[in-house]
Amino acid sequence: MVEYSFMSTMYNNANRLKLCLDSVLAALTGLDFEIIIVDNYSTDGSLEILKEYARLNNNIKILRCKCARGLGRQIAFKNSKGKYVVTIDTDTEYQTEKLRNFLLAHNQNKTNPYVVKTWGSFVVYPRHLLEEVGGWRKYNMSEDMDLLARLFLKHMAVFVPINLEFNEDYIEGEEKETPLKILETFHREHRYAKGLTLLKRLVQNKIDFFCANAYTVRKTIVHHRFLRMKLFATIFVCFQVIASKIVNTFWRNPITNSDPVLANSIFVFYQSIQNLVDPSEFGLNIEPAPDFLDEPFRFLSTLKPRLNEKMKRLNSRKA
Repeated sequence: MVEYSFMSTMYNNANRLKLCLDSVLAALTGLDFEIIIVDNYSTDGSLEILKEYARLNNNIKILRCKCARGLGRQIAFKNSKGKYVVTIDTDTEYQTEKLRNFLLAHNQNKTNPYVVKTWGSFVVYPRHLLEEVGGWRKYNMSEDMDLLARLFLKHMAVFVPINLEFNEDYIEGEEKETPLKILETFHREHRYAKGLTLLKRLVQNKIDFFCANAYTVRKTIVHHRFLRMKLFATIFVCFQVIASKIVNTFWRNPITNSDPVLANSIFVFYQSIQNLVDPSEFGLNIEPAPDFLDEPFRFLSTLKPRLNEKMKRLNSRKA
């Protein structure tokens, strides 16, 4: 068993793959690790880049599978050996020195029996906790939120308010709860599919998003009311939620209902604030929330006012 298994899924990330791998490999120098990447049959040269890195680094493993992102993560997990499983994104560059300091401190830190979440995509999972909750489900959207919701429900996760990512591309890629999101994501999803296949993918992503977040009509109304969404938008999303649940009865993906009012993504954010760990334990400084969490901040400050002091502390460092 190695110490850390870094894993990811990949599709057509040739323009950023080298930045990702170089930043991570430099941080892992001298540490006991493996990197496992599931390639979703890339067509832009990503696989060839990855093979070259694997030729030079025998602890990089490449798997290929046509699958949803959640299933890809689960496949990587099942083929990993690490005591700790770490999720990264292959289109993201990581802050090498900060990442290395975090990992060195993590080995000695009292929080390492828990899942450690950060602001971005970087999460450290002890293997036995992933096995206990069943790992990732076959969602293509919000698969990490579904998993983290299950972990927070069982009091297995803590949150360290730091950002180990060098860029903020993930902010632009965050799902927004608007009825026209399916149109806004068209350009981004066009690199994965075309024609009717693209339409099918967009619909499946929307269904996965609502089901992985355990949206109900009640949650939709509560969220949209506190976020001051227009009535038409709220009604439109409610119909999408109902349709998604109907379709999912045939797909039979289990749904994690973490909270009667909060969607899983907001529940994870709520529990993160509740389970704050001081970054000084890792030799790092507290960092403010990224901009895409402004709306959840406003939502929770109204719905859960007792959290205001902690949230103000996080947001007080924003420039």
